[in-house]
Amino acid sequence: MSRPVLGLEHVEKLAGDRQTKSRVKAVLRTLSGELSVNDAAELLGVCPSRFHELRDEMLMGALEALAPKAPGRPPGVEAPHRRVLELQEELERTRYELEVERVRVDLMLAVPGVLVGKPHPPRRVRGARGGAGGSTDRC
Repeated sequence: MSRPVLGLEHVEKLAGDRQTKSRVKAVLRTLSGELSVNDAAELLGVCPSRFHELRDEMLMGALEALAPKAPGRPPGVEAPHRRVLELQEELERTRYELEVERVRVDLMLAVPGVLVGKPHPPRRVRGARGGAGGSTDRC
């Protein structure tokens, strides 16, 4: 026993708004000869020339959807996704580095010399032997 023919009720099962479904049904009814183009145009509230445009758009969409395609998964489907992840990681690193540099600049402006280091006062030279007197014992 075969399944019952649903005809236009197939359209109701599809995801889409009510207006679009009524347009599809009207086009299908004209293609089956159940409805004239003028009646379908009046039903949808458009002129016959606009209805012809809608019918052509629907049929072109059907042709594109049903056109033969290469079998299998298209090559490189994951490559753009991987590239996006790489770019996101690079962006995070760059933002981190930018924040580090911003903090460095803020510190340098707020407390000069804190990151560069304070210059040490010059050492006093203490005679020829390097000592300042005191014991001469060397260990």
